[in-house]
Amino acid sequence: MQIVGEKDGRGARWVEESFFAEVPKDGVFETHRGDLPLAVFPEGIAKFTEPNLQKAFALGGKLRDKNGTVVGFSTEIEEVLPETDFESGKLLTHTVWTLFFPGRGTIVLDQIENSSEVATKVFKPAFESGQPWTGALNAVTTAGPSKDGKGVILGGTGDFAGIRGTGAEIANLRRFDPATGVLEGTFELRFRYHVPGR
Repeated sequence: MQIVGEKDGRGARWVEESFFAEVPKDGVFETHRGDLPLAVFPEGIAKFTEPNLQKAFALGGKLRDKNGTVVGFSTEIEEVLPETDFESGKLLTHTVWTLFFPGRGTIVLDQIENSSEVATKVFKPAFESGQPWTGALNAVTTAGPSKDGKGVILGGTGDFAGIRGTGAEIANLRRFDPATGVLEGTFELRFRYHVPGR
């Protein structure tokens, strides 16, 4: 956690803080209707086969601080947007993250996610060749709804009660196996926020 800038008019300082997840080892569950590029796990988890859940995607996993220590748990719920076109590599979703930190509280982040760069540079080549993609791709996938292209913090509890600010999701990818749907890399959730009176 890094405190930046001066206090605002309500006496709160802006804070910049990031949390990380190493995939696949930090993943606890992942599910969708069964035809998206990423694996559904663990074995036996229910898929979203119901008509009203056809565009839904959900995952949950551990969160780490910048030192690699596990400090929390997160869930990500996504809706695949109508503009998505897997053939052309366009992948757009509406995403809500809920981050839970025992002893600290929770943060809820709302974002529009544009993963088209990941789809065109990682998923598409891997599926076309039938071979795992390996490399180094750094992609900021957050694309709004804030005017500056960041996600918006909807609220929080505990130490984060009254929070306001923005967040961004950043993918640092190393490998994707199209046969198993397993993605390897580090995901970062980077926040800039303040809490009134702190």
